[in-house]
Amino acid sequence: MSVIGIDFGNDTCVIGMAARGGIDIILNENSNRRNPTLVSFQGKQRLMGEGAASIARSNFKNTAREVKRLVGRVWGTPDLEADLARLPFKCIQHPETGGVGIEVNYEDSIKVFTPEQIIACMLTKLIAIAKAANNGIDVADTVMAIPGWYTDAMRNAMMNACLIGGVNCLRLIHEHTATALAYGIYKSAKGEFSEKEPQFVLFLDVGHSSFSASVVTFVQGSLTVKSAAFDSNLGGRDMDWAIAQHAADEFKAKTGKDPRTNPKALLKLLEAGEKAKKQLSPMGVTDAPINIECLWEDLDYNGRLSLEQFEALIKPIVDRMDAPILKALADAGVTKEQLGSVEIVGGSTRVPLVKSHLAELLGRDKTAINFGLSCTLNADESIARGCALQCAMLSKRFKVKDFLVKEIVPYPIKLSWEGEAPADAGAVDAMTTGEEAEDDGASAEAAAGKNSVNIFAKGDDTPKVRRVNLVRDKPFTVTASYDTEAEKLPSGCSSEIGTFKVDLPEGAGMSKIRVNVKHDIHGMFQVQSADMMQEVVKAPEPAPAKESEKHTDAAAPAAAPMDVDGGNATGEKAAAPDANGSASPTSPTENGEGPAAVAEAKVDEAPKKKVYTKVPLKIDAKTSAWSKSEIDRAVEIEAQMANQDRVLKETADKRNELESYVYAMRDKLVGSLRMYIEGEEADKFGSSLTAAEDWLYSDEGFDSTKSVYAAKLKELMDLGNPVESRFYEANNRQGAAAELQKVIDGYVKFANSSDEAYAHVEAEEKAKVRDCAKTAEKWLFQKLDQQANVPPSKDPIVTCDEINKQVVAVHATCRSIMNTPKPAPKPAEPPAAAPAKEEAKPAGGEGDAATAAASGEKGGESAAEASSAKAEGEAPKSGNSMDADTTPQEAAPPADGVPPSKTTAATAEPETPTPMETDEVEQLE
Repeated sequence: MSVIGIDFGNDTCVIGMAARGGIDIILNENSNRRNPTLVSFQGKQRLMGEGAASIARSNFKNTAREVKRLVGRVWGTPDLEADLARLPFKCIQHPETGGVGIEVNYEDSIKVFTPEQIIACMLTKLIAIAKAANNGIDVADTVMAIPGWYTDAMRNAMMNACLIGGVNCLRLIHEHTATALAYGIYKSAKGEFSEKEPQFVLFLDVGHSSFSASVVTFVQGSLTVKSAAFDSNLGGRDMDWAIAQHAADEFKAKTGKDPRTNPKALLKLLEAGEKAKKQLSPMGVTDAPINIECLWEDLDYNGRLSLEQFEALIKPIVDRMDAPILKALADAGVTKEQLGSVEIVGGSTRVPLVKSHLAELLGRDKTAINFGLSCTLNADESIARGCALQCAMLSKRFKVKDFLVKEIVPYPIKLSWEGEAPADAGAVDAMTTGEEAEDDGASAEAAAGKNSVNIFAKGDDTPKVRRVNLVRDKPFTVTASYDTEAEKLPSGCSSEIGTFKVDLPEGAGMSKIRVNVKHDIHGMFQVQSADMMQEVVKAPEPAPAKESEKHTDAAAPAAAPMDVDGGNATGEKAAAPDANGSASPTSPTENGEGPAAVAEAKVDEAPKKKVYTKVPLKIDAKTSAWSKSEIDRAVEIEAQMANQDRVLKETADKRNELESYVYAMRDKLVGSLRMYIEGEEADKFGSSLTAAEDWLYSDEGFDSTKSVYAAKLKELMDLGNPVESRFYEANNRQGAAAELQKVIDGYVKFANSSDEAYAHVEAEEKAKVRDCAKTAEKWLFQKLDQQANVPPSKDPIVTCDEINKQVVAVHATCRSIMNTPKPAPKPAEPPAAAPAKEEAKPAGGEGDAATAAASGEKGGESAAEASSAKAEGEAPKSGNSMDADTTPQEAAPPADGVPPSKTTAATAEPETPTPMETDEVEQLE
C-alpha cells in the first residue's frame, strides 16, 4: 500500500508519492509530471488527463475543464455567471442538487453531471497513474490540497468527490499550508530554525485562477499559520486571457471577425496566450511570436507581442496582488521588515513583472537574484510534496520525524438557535469554550440571554471542539453560518453552512442540553453530538458506625430513646469527639451543649453535588454534504462508467491486436515466410487476411465486441501458426542438434577417459553411458537425414522441442554416473598402546585410608545430628542449612536460585491471610 498527495489544480494536477528517503513526483503515461485537469466524453468512452487533452479542442462541447471553481457555488450569482462565460461547454442548474450541472453527450444521449462527479472521474485517473507507477500496488491513503478560501460547501463537495472516486482522503489541506510544510520540515530536520524565536515567512502563491498570501511562523519542530488572505479571481489564466483579448482585437481589426464568439477559436487564443506568456518569462526575452492557423475558418493570425506590451496588459492584474499581501501582514500583526523570507510559488511567479512588483512592495533588494525573493521550492510541485508529506505523517504506514502543523480557522462561524431559554427555566443559555468542551467543565456565561454566538473566530486554532449549553423542553433547531459581517466571503459563495434539528424525547420536561460542535481537520463545521443531562437520584446510604459506637452498643444494648426536641434524654449517650478526636462527655460547643451541637451539625451539612448522566439525542443535519443514498447512487454510476471504460479499452486492445496481426502476416507472406507456405495453403491464408482487413473497416467490424475480435484473431492464427512454426524450426533446428551433439560428445569422452578423477567409476557404469550416448546420436542422425528430404513448406519430421527432450534424457541417464563420488578412504589403525606403569602408592594405602576415614567421620556426624533432631522433634540440618537462631528472612537463598519457603517445619499454625488475599462478603447494615 502506498500513500500519495494530490495537488488538484484548476488547470493541472500533480501527484506526489511518499517513498523511502523523500517524496517522488509521479509521471503519467506520457512521462509528464503534470496531468491536465480535463474529463472528456466521446461516444461511449470517457477520457481523463492526457487522453482528454488530445481531443479537448475538437470535442470542446463534451470536455469539462476548470471544475474546481464550480463546486459548492450558488447558481445564478454574477461571479458564477462570469466564470461560466469563459467555459466552452454547457452548464445548467442541476435538477437535483440545485447547483451547477455539466451537460455532455455521453452514450449517444444527453447526460448531466455534477462537478463532484467530474472531479471523481479525474481522481480515479490520478489513482490509476499512481498505482501503475508503484508496480500495481494500491493507493491506501491520500491528502488533497484545496484553496484556503474554500467554504464549507466547497469542502463538502471535494469530500463527496473523494467518496465517489473511492479515495481514502485523510485530510483536505490548504494549499498554503502544504507549501509551508514542504518548506519547513526539511529545514527543521537540518536544525535551521530556532527553538524559541519564531521565524516569519511570507508565502505567495500565484495559481492558475487564484492568488494567496499567508504568513507562517517556524520554530524547531513545528509551523504555525498566522494568517492567510486571498483573491479568488486572480491568477495566471487572467494573464492568458489578457493576451488572448489583445490578439482577438488585432484579428478583428484586420478581418472584421471576432474569434471570441467561437468557442473553438477562443480555445486557440488562450493556448496561444499561455505560450506567449511562457516565452516572455525568461530574463532577456523581449518579444514572442503569436501564430494561430485557421483561427476563423481559413483565416490565420500572425502577430508579435513585445515585453512592454505584455507588461502593460498584465499591470492591472499584478497590482491586485497588493491587497491580499497587506491584509495577510496586518492579520498576522507583523511588518515586512520582520519577514525572514518571502517564498514565491506558482507557475506565473516566473513572469518578471510579478517578481519585480512583489519585491518592490515588500522592500526587497531588486538588484539581488530573483529581486531578493526566495525561490527554493519548486513552483509547480511544492504543494503536491507538502500533501504527500502530510499524508505520510497522518498514515499509519509511515514513520515520519515529528513535525507539528498548526492551522487556523479561515472564516468566523456563527451559531444560532431558536429563541431564548424560557423565563421559568431557572437557567440561561451559555457557551463552553476552550478545553472545557471536552472535559465537561463549567459553562461560560458568554451567551447568556442571547440566541446566537460566534462559536469559531477567524484565526482560532483548528481542529477544535466547543459546546453550547441550552435549556429546552421541546425539539429545537441550531443553525450554523459564516459571520459575513466580520469577514467577507468570496463572491458567489453561500454563507449558510447547515441546520441541525435536535430531537428531545416526549415528557423530558425542562432539560439542560449540551450541543458539541467541531471545526474538524478538513476545515469543515459539524455538530458532533447533543446530549440531555439527566439528574441521577440516588437513595441515601446510612453512615457506617464507628468502632467506639459499636463497642458502646455492645456494652449497653438497651439505650433509652432521645427526646425529639433536643432536651434531656434517659440513659447514657455516647460522647461527642472533640477537635483532637477524643471523646469527652461534657465537651461544650459555641451554641450550647455537646449533644445538641452534634445534632445541629448534621442538619447544617453541605449539600451533595448533583450527579448527571448523558442521554444522547438524535440530530437531523441538513448540510451541503450528500446523503448516503446520494453517495451510493453516484458511486454506482461511477462504477458503471469505470467498468465500461475497462471493456472499451480491452475491446480496443483486441481490435488493435487483430489489425496488427493482419498487417504483420501479410508482409511476412511475401518476405520471411514466403518459402514456408505455398500453393493452395498460401492462397487460403492470403484471402483470409484480406477478408479480415475488409471486415475491420466495415461498419460491423469498426464497432464490434471483444469476443468477436478474439474469434477472428483465433481463426487467422490457426492458419498462420503452422507457417510461423516451420520458420522457427528451420532457423533453430541446427542449433538444437549442435547442442545435443555437444552433450553426447562430452559423455562419450567421460566414458572413454582413463583420468584418475574417474577411476573409481565402475566399467559397467561407463558402458551404460556409452550405450546411452550411442543411442541418442543414432536417433539424431536418423531424424536429420529424414528431415533433409522434407521441403520447407511442409511440417518438419523432427522439432526443436523433441531434440531438447533428448538432451534432457541423456543428462538424466549419464549425469548421475559421471558425478559418482569417490569412496571415502579407510581410517588408519591407531598404534598399539604401551602398558602403563604402576604409580607408587603410600605404604599400606595410607592416602586412601585417610580419605575414607575422613568421609566416615563426616558421615557419622551427619547421621548423629539427624538422629538427635528426630528425637527432639526438630528438622534435621543439611550441609547448607541455617543455624537454630536464624530467621527465614535472614537465610541466604539456595544455590539454584529458588527462594526459601516462608514457613518452617516448626510452625504450628498456618499464616493468617490478609483481607486482600481472600474473597470477602461485607455485610451492610
